[in-house]
Amino acid sequence: MATPVDGSSAAGLGVLPVYHVVYNSSSNSTVLVCDTSGGGGMVILGIAIGLLSSIAINVGQNLQSIGGKMVGADKDPCSSKTWVIGLTIFAVGALGNMLAMAFASATILVPLESSQFVTNILFSKFVNKVAVTSRQMLGTTLAVVGTTLICAFGPNDQRCFTIDDFRLFWQSPLWIGWVVGTFALSAIGWIFYARLLATSTKQTSSGGTPPPWAESSLAALFALSSALVGGAQMIVHTKALAELLDMMFAGQFSVLALLSDWIFWVEFLLTATCGFFWLRQMGVSIMLYDPLFIIPLLQSSYITFGCAASGIFYQEFHTMSEGVAGEGTYVIFIGGVLMIVVGILLLAPPSSFTGCARSSSKAAKPILKGIPGHVDMADLDHRATLDSGSGSEASLSNPKMHTNRI
Repeated sequence: MATPVDGSSAAGLGVLPVYHVVYNSSSNSTVLVCDTSGGGGMVILGIAIGLLSSIAINVGQNLQSIGGKMVGADKDPCSSKTWVIGLTIFAVGALGNMLAMAFASATILVPLESSQFVTNILFSKFVNKVAVTSRQMLGTTLAVVGTTLICAFGPNDQRCFTIDDFRLFWQSPLWIGWVVGTFALSAIGWIFYARLLATSTKQTSSGGTPPPWAESSLAALFALSSALVGGAQMIVHTKALAELLDMMFAGQFSVLALLSDWIFWVEFLLTATCGFFWLRQMGVSIMLYDPLFIIPLLQSSYITFGCAASGIFYQEFHTMSEGVAGEGTYVIFIGGVLMIVVGILLLAPPSSFTGCARSSSKAAKPILKGIPGHVDMADLDHRATLDSGSGSEASLSNPKMHTNRI
């Protein structure tokens, strides 16, 4: 007789609850068993894939940044072999992160993105030959420690799911409120972004100087607005899609039954849409802003909102106080988030707060084509100025953002 294994409790790091089809000799039938044993190897594999993928994403972004500064790359990035190699590595890393979701829980994998902070600093120091300050090292340390605390003490509830669970998750008032609220905040962020960009463009075109905080504010609005509807949603629905496929392979339902269920198509379309948007924004970001600032900012937003969205959708915050720290877990979790925020402020180059950046020997061509919030949302009259061949740095659309950042 098959004896079900209770998988309702939170599992440890080395154990991932999975469904197995077990033959029941007494009833001459098969039953689904939620098994918490034997899954440790898959979790370790998922962590390894996630870690290597995060490193690949950061290396790819930095290579894209280098390639994007080469002659002709501003008009046609694909003309730069370095940019193409970077894009390829970035895409492989992104796909690897999605694959890792099938082997381990999102609450374990998402904080691993903090490895990008370390990779980013090392790449800048040893490849770009940029001097890394003690301030940036401290910021990196705080960000890594903060994400580690979130990983260790944050919600790490692991369960076997059924397709009915996902229907109930979508009906949760808290999740509905999160979706509506985050999409609204993102829209507001893009509106402020467009207005600030238009104001900065007008000031530089007329020979004036934008506010000293304009550049860092634009980068922050870009990252936060992108992560709210891109990265965070991608995490939730990639995990959901992986769980649905896992249920199908475990024998809960057939391929036809899965394809005929609305929940599959909702998760599939959201994963594809949010994933495409997030990957696009990640690729564009390093063409606009200093990688030493924008990459950590994007990843911290991704980690923070991703953990929050996953905890709300999968209702993992309900069991967070059951950890070793008890009710203190909430304090540690919030502390981890605050450490990430402070770490990011320290990672930002001082020039991003003063509005000063390394000057360019010649004007950069516009690289804002087709980017949400840059063209459709703002009237960029500077495009004609840039294309006219003016070499004045004051004619740049985003003051001192485009060239010679590293």
